[in-house]
Amino acid sequence: MQARYFGFVADLAQLEARLAELDVQREETRLQLERIRRVVAELGPLCGYLDSNNLSIHGITDACRVVIRKAHPEYLSAKDIKEKLEQGGFDLSRYESPSASIYTILTRLEESKFAEKKTEGWNVLYRWRQPEHRPTRRQAKVIREEVAKKVQE
Repeated sequence: MQARYFGFVADLAQLEARLAELDVQREETRLQLERIRRVVAELGPLCGYLDSNNLSIHGITDACRVVIRKAHPEYLSAKDIKEKLEQGGFDLSRYESPSASIYTILTRLEESKFAEKKTEGWNVLYRWRQPEHRPTRRQAKVIREEVAKKVQE
């Protein structure tokens, strides 16, 4: 009976060591995923691509862009955008006044010709305006090279 007990102790020690190894691997993988998500979030807009499935990886401006682009050609109010941000997993709790932030972003997007605005009574609505500028092949190549470098970091 005593020999069996020691066998279990040895098995337990091996399993605990393996568990520790897997915990380290999981943390390394989590850090890699986080780094790659940040790279995608930073470089995606440069390529005209914004991930519409996970708004939490974006800053509030890019998240608003994603919501407006996804709704194109329909117009959205700031309230609609706020609701869609929340539904998309974007954490608005860190903003003191999320509605004011959204209005400011919408105003800037409209001023920079990325969004167009229309008024219906008291409602101000916005929709995405397709940019005229597309990256050249050379710019696209530079972007791809930058992505490759950042992923390797």
